[in-house]
Amino acid sequence: MYYRSILNKIKNKNYDFVFIVNAEAITPEIIDELRIYFPSAKFILYMWDSMHNKKTVMALVRSFDNIYSFDRIDAEKNSNVKFRPLFFCDDYKTEQTFPSKYDLIFAGTGHADRFSIIEKMKDEAESKKISFYAFLYLHSRLMYFYQCYNDKEFRTNAKINSFSFTPLKKTDLIILLRGGKAIIDIQHPNQIGLTMRTFEVIALNKKIITTNFDIVNYDFFKPENIYVIDRSCPVIEKDFLEVPSVPLDEELKYQYSLEGWLKYILE
Repeated sequence: MYYRSILNKIKNKNYDFVFIVNAEAITPEIIDELRIYFPSAKFILYMWDSMHNKKTVMALVRSFDNIYSFDRIDAEKNSNVKFRPLFFCDDYKTEQTFPSKYDLIFAGTGHADRFSIIEKMKDEAESKKISFYAFLYLHSRLMYFYQCYNDKEFRTNAKINSFSFTPLKKTDLIILLRGGKAIIDIQHPNQIGLTMRTFEVIALNKKIITTNFDIVNYDFFKPENIYVIDRSCPVIEKDFLEVPSVPLDEELKYQYSLEGWLKYILE
């Protein structure tokens, strides 16, 4: 068993923290055993999926000292869950201003309804003479045919050459995103927590166009920097792209860095 092999390797060590992210398959019994081995450790769980999408998580709640979720609603509904958004890695942070090659850029996996939204946005951008570049990634050609089989609209409109089956290297992704005046963010329709892309764009000092209406509740929201669109009928306001961005306070940005995130989680 996977977890049993880990327990056998670490049971004679000493840890201050046992930090588990997303708790996909771990059981309460394994956590109880970890507590026997590390009685003085603080047990921490962080969820970067909404808890209603992970039904087994609630059975683990009693096993942790601190539980954090990237989803604001998770924290509102559960008194023992603390709200903590995601973060950006230092690779994205910059003090420079990079020239824009495109008005709008999207780069991401072509899951759920993303392809449909991107196609609508392309039409909207073309009608308003807004330049647009999209990099849509799928893990394999098999995934493309699977989505064709399950989604009539995808089957009708999505051509295989619209997708890359090779992911961008991080350095290439950062270079690509630096070339956009605004970066498009499309969260999964069953999620309300902000994506990591949101915070990467903040680090890059770029504007954000997002389908996530909950972003207006965050302390970094500024209408000059962030524009919310309806995923069923995305409308792009050209004026948003022309209005100068409002710089964010560096202390505020630090809270959303990986270092700031870890300091908060580990207190």
